Amino acid sequence: MKTDVIRAVAESLDRIARWGGRPGQVLVDAFVVGLAFLAAFQLRFEFAVPSPYWKAMVLWLPYTVLAHLATNFAFGVYRILWRYISLYEVWRFVKAVAAVGAVFLALRLAVTAHHVYFRPPLSIIVLEAAFSFLGMVGVRFLRRWLHESVGPRTAPVGEAEDVVIIGAGDNGRTVAREIRLRPELNLTLLGFVDDDPFKQGLEVEGRKVLGTLDRLPDLHRRLRFPKALLAITDLSVPRKRQVMEHCARLGVRLLVLPGTSDLISGRARVNPIREVRIEDLLGRPVTDLTRDDPLLQPVYGGHRILITGAGGSIGSELCRQVARLAPSRLTLVDKDENNLFYIHAEMTRVFPDIPCAARVLDVREAEKVANLWARERPEVVLHAAAYKHVPLMEENPGEAVVNNVLGTRNVAEASRVHGASVFVMLSTDKAVNPTSVMGATKRIAELIVRQVAEGGGPTRFGSVRFGNVLASRGSVIPTFREQIARGGPVTVTHPDVMRYFMTIPEASQLVLKAGTLAERGEVFVLDMGQPVRILDLARDMIRLSGFGEDEIGIHFIGLRPGEKLFEELLVDRDRVIPTPVEKVFVSKPELRDFDRFRAQVEALVRLGRDGDLAAIRRAIEEMDVGLRRPDADAPASA
Repeated sequence: MKTDVIRAVAESLDRIARWGGRPGQVLVDAFVVGLAFLAAFQLRFEFAVPSPYWKAMVLWLPYTVLAHLATNFAFGVYRILWRYISLYEVWRFVKAVAAVGAVFLALRLAVTAHHVYFRPPLSIIVLEAAFSFLGMVGVRFLRRWLHESVGPRTAPVGEAEDVVIIGAGDNGRTVAREIRLRPELNLTLLGFVDDDPFKQGLEVEGRKVLGTLDRLPDLHRRLRFPKALLAITDLSVPRKRQVMEHCARLGVRLLVLPGTSDLISGRARVNPIREVRIEDLLGRPVTDLTRDDPLLQPVYGGHRILITGAGGSIGSELCRQVARLAPSRLTLVDKDENNLFYIHAEMTRVFPDIPCAARVLDVREAEKVANLWARERPEVVLHAAAYKHVPLMEENPGEAVVNNVLGTRNVAEASRVHGASVFVMLSTDKAVNPTSVMGATKRIAELIVRQVAEGGGPTRFGSVRFGNVLASRGSVIPTFREQIARGGPVTVTHPDVMRYFMTIPEASQLVLKAGTLAERGEVFVLDMGQPVRILDLARDMIRLSGFGEDEIGIHFIGLRPGEKLFEELLVDRDRVIPTPVEKVFVSKPELRDFDRFRAQVEALVRLGRDGDLAAIRRAIEEMDVGLRRPDADAPASA
């Protein structure tokens, strides 16, 4: 019955507000202002208005109403949709009412002789303004309250699920309001959890702040909620990990909400709730190196860009980021026609104004590389084509040599000969003190870039070295996801294996940034914080998927051929130099006899065509690139 009455009142206000458009709203305000004016006189004279003032009240009433309606129009009051009025719109009423009060006050001050018809008492002016403001704003907030109380709803399906919101800030308030207004979400909000001591015991959107994050287990034992929504966008990674571990132990499903600013800027999808991603637990914030960087546009904007390995994980992301800088032409090179087809289709669809060519080409074929460079005349070359899988290259060492070494030399030489302005090669942390043929070939490729740079010419050369790339093909994260989906077990090579991780956008941004810093074949590295233990990643992913280790087991399979326990990035303050870009360093130039090195590369390429692993490793050892034996598989220590 109560709901029916509220709905009837809401519908009546709606009809009034909609009747004839603005005229309906004007009539309501005229009625409210008239009542406010009469109430001001009654209150001023304690409900016994003297006869002269009765006449003044009747004389002033129509002028007061017209004045308020005129200022309401002037300040845009009638453009406000009643049911969505907020504190922001209230400011318009403040200005409109203040303008009327200012006119009345000026009239009173201008007329010095005491006359009830021209000098209304100050108390009348103040009271009328206050009552008019409260009345006009109040009727609109009444409509909003009625709308939110009995507005149109989609009926919930199934039984509502209890939930707590972690974070009682702006994000948390917004989420709580959505839960309250949308019963179709099937969520019952029990309250908030927040570390701010000032908020403890207070209420947000009618729900209490129940305690701090450390009290989450106690709250769960009392309330037994199955789901929690994390609405703190700036929560530190260690604290986020702690929350995730609490929820995993309690069997609570944790969902992460992006901030409103992230949605507006496009950094997050419109879909507001997602599972906790492993990227949230890297132990460091994700770095954005290129946002609003004025140095990028002169290098890439309006120039001809060529990207090798364009169909790969990083190569395709490079295509997207370069396209946003509006190059004059984009040439995509890859020997995998399927991947090349997909990225070329995406570029032509998303960036139709940028001329984009797809070229199926193997960088190992020097003549074809030279011919393509002669036709395209690229001004910037980003060389991402390489073999990267360590165990696979141990079984096929010759392919690693021919592709990573010879291919890099072909592309670098063609870039120099045909006058490219910038050449950047993608390298890997496995090139530092390598234990694998793959890592060694990438270290040799870095030296080839340095050697070609020493040959003179206008081209600026550089290499970029980074760690494992999350979500790239062949990385450990997709492998773990697939294994968990199959029911396990999750396979980890060794309990002590640690790796540096970065996201695909980070890796691509570092490459683009290196293009602005490169000069003579320098190697750029990113300070990626602390390495992450792979066993911890596996355990986290199992918990994030809603399982326990008793359901999805972890199986140690031993280090694979060529692998080592710890990767290195060369972020050593004695061996690197800071650059103008925060967290980006450049290694000190290495002195080397490049004539001798060139002959060693030729010999290595010849051996690579034969594919003998022992001979290839001996040749690499003679090249002084730090190659050492693979780490022995140690007993599990988990």
